Amino acid sequence: MIVQGVPSGDGECWCFLVDKETFKRIRGKNPGKYDVGRCKKGAKYRYMVNPHDLLGWDSQGKLLEVKVEVTVL
Repeated sequence: MIVQGVPSGDGECWCFLVDKETFKRIRGKNPGKYDVGRCKKGAKYRYMVNPHDLLGWDSQGKLLEVKVEVTVL
C-alpha cells in the first residue's frame, strides 16, 4: 500500500493526515467530524489515519515488522 500524507499526532499517538479519497480507501467510509486532524483550515491532507488503520486490528498481539520508505515530494 502506498499512502501520501503528512505526519501528525492526535494527542495520543502518531497519525498520518491524508486526503479524503485516501481516507475512504483505507477506512472504507467517509470521514466524520472527529477524523479531522490538526491542520490548516482547507488543507488537502487533513483526515487522520492511525497506525491500526494501516496495520489492521488482526495484527494485535502479534509481533510486526514495519518497513517504511519515505520520499519527500
